[in-house]
Amino acid sequence: GALAALLRHSDHELKLEVGRTLRHLGPGCETGSSGVAVALARAVATEDSAVLRYEAARALGSIGANAAEEACWALAQATEDEDTDVQIAAVQALGAMGSAVAGSPALSALVRATTNGSFELRRLAVAALACLGSSAKDAAAALGPLLRPLPASDPQLRRAAAEALGAMGSDAVREQQFWLARAMADPDEQVRQAAESALTLGGCRRALCGSMALGALDDTDDEDCIVHPSARKALQRTGS
Repeated sequence: GALAALLRHSDHELKLEVGRTLRHLGPGCETGSSGVAVALARAVATEDSAVLRYEAARALGSIGANAAEEACWALAQATEDEDTDVQIAAVQALGAMGSAVAGSPALSALVRATTNGSFELRRLAVAALACLGSSAKDAAAALGPLLRPLPASDPQLRRAAAEALGAMGSDAVREQQFWLARAMADPDEQVRQAAESALTLGGCRRALCGSMALGALDDTDDEDCIVHPSARKALQRTGS
């Protein structure tokens, strides 16, 4: 369409205004015109101006799932952009697209973002994974270790990780229940509440009593005590 063509114009201010206009139009601007998403993805990936990359990423997030097929690759790349605002906009855009980006490079990009960058970027990446729901359950193993209350760790990140595991569904919760059980003793009340909610959703009755109630790590006879191998190995390394 005409707006997509304007994104290739040489005038910086014009392209900036087009990006903002597309953001305000949201999903409606993509109806019958896949070229908009393609043009925005190109802007995210190739524009020299960080402001333009940022506005293009925000516009894609506003369009949402309708732009996922054409743009998730560029947003995944932008989660590691040299500009932190672009990183944040890309992560938020992927979250706004929800399960439409599952199975794409975006999932791996979001997982990497949970351990890289600022606390804000990490929290937003975890929140984006939560938006993907059960389609992101393969990322559950990356979230469990984020629940550790390490020195200088972020309680908001720990809470977000517990909430994301709950959003991924009972399978993800059961796989990571040891980490969630440990979080039942977290010094932050909101983290404890989020862990309790996730464990309740997963039907992990023993884990609701804390990690000690789960017994030995090799106790898998109880169907309520099924542990993902990654969680088992990590806990053995920490001596839990």
